[in-house]
Amino acid sequence: MASCQNQRDGEKYDPFGFAAQPCTFPPGTDQKVIKAFDAVDKDCSGTIDECELRTALTKCNHTFTDRTVRFFMCTFSKDATRSRI
Repeated sequence: MASCQNQRDGEKYDPFGFAAQPCTFPPGTDQKVIKAFDAVDKDCSGTIDECELRTALTKCNHTFTDRTVRFFMCTFSKDATRSRI
């Protein structure tokens, strides 16, 4: 399976039959930030969905209610559905 970084570097990986829109980072973004994002973005969609966020928060030894996770999604989402950040 290709990594999200490979998608950004130009390698085409399309497991679902449609073109994914990989996330792009501004020039100079610290590689640690990119690696952390890639670790959370399991489907390499270029965004983080509610399930991916919940999984990442749980791995940090914190327990968040569904309401809190949805609050994070609504607060940080830029799309109209508030389903991805």
